[in-house]
Formats: sequence, structure tokens, C-alpha cells
Amino acid sequence: MWRTGLMVGAVLLVAGCGRAEAPRPTPGPTAPVVLDQERISRVLPGPDAVPVEWERSGGVRLEGGPGPDGRLAYGHVGYRAPDLDGVVGFTVRTYAGVPGAVAGLRETEGQYGEATTPVSLGTADEAFSRSGCLGRSELCSATVVARAGSAVVSVNINSDTGVAPDPGILDSVARMMVERVRQVQRGEAPSVRAG
Repeated sequence: MWRTGLMVGAVLLVAGCGRAEAPRPTPGPTAPVVLDQERISRVLPGPDAVPVEWERSGGVRLEGGPGPDGRLAYGHVGYRAPDLDGVVGFTVRTYAGVPGAVAGLRETEGQYGEATTPVSLGTADEAFSRSGCLGRSELCSATVVARAGSAVVSVNINSDTGVAPDPGILDSVARMMVERVRQVQRGEAPSVRAG
């Protein structure tokens, strides 16, 4: 008798009878993608993402990591912007996670010293700007630096007018860069263009 009960129990166990089915996990938000060189190349704006009168200045520069500051990858592209009297540069640095990007942002901010000003920039986690000239020279620049998750973006303009540009002129293209990073981090094709 106990053998029959044991065999029936074994059959039921194998067949899965009498057992509630485990609930299936519901998909949650996916972790943002860490940007490598290939993804950075998609973030950097092509001629179709910047004002039509801007012309590429130099080539696209991409580097893999690890970099000296802990970065995983780096990318840069520049455009001559006649409407802004200068050359606008776009840079993306990526890190293995948010703590590395925060450290990278802080290091960059420290290099600028007390000349930085915190700014609010769209969906950026944090951002700052700076503006100034090199000594008594005509070489001046303005920069906006922002963190978007594990990426740090910089947008700068170099000008030889002898007057430091207002970093506010870069706000729209800096917001564009942050949004392009966010899109690629979500696994989307970057579609945001300068307004």
C-alpha cells in the first residue's frame, strides 16, 4: 500500500500536479547601456544634427579605455559655427557606472577652479558652465559640462574675438547632447537635433 502511494506521489510530482505555477517575473526598467566607442560615435552629432551653416572642423576622434581618469571610452567632434564666431566642440566620456562619471565630472570641475557656475540643463543629472580668456590673449572660450548617468558630456566654443563668450549660447546644443546620450543609453537611435 505504501508503495502505491509513493508511486502515485512520484507520478504527480513528475507531472506537476498539485503544484501552483510560479508567477512569471514582470519586466522592469532596464539598466541604461554603458556607452562604448561605437555607441559614442552615434551620440556625437553629425552634420544633420547641427545648424545647416555649421561646417565640420577636423575629424571625429574616438578612443577606447581605460583612460587615465577611469573612463571607458571617449569621443570628440567639432564644427565651425559662423553664427557664433567660433568653433564648437562636442565631447563624450563614459565610465563603468555613475560613481565613475561623478568623479570624472568633479575632476573636470576642479580643473576649472572657482570659475564654474552650476546650471540647470534639461534632463542632465548635474551640470556647470565656465567662460574666460587665456591671459591677455585673444583666445577665449565658454564650456558647458553635464553628467547623464554614466556619461559626461562637454560642449565648448573657442573664439578668437578677445571677448569671453556667454556659456548660455551653448545651452541648446548641450541639452541636445544630454538627450542624445539618454537615447543611446536606452538603446534607441539618437534623433535629437540642435534647435
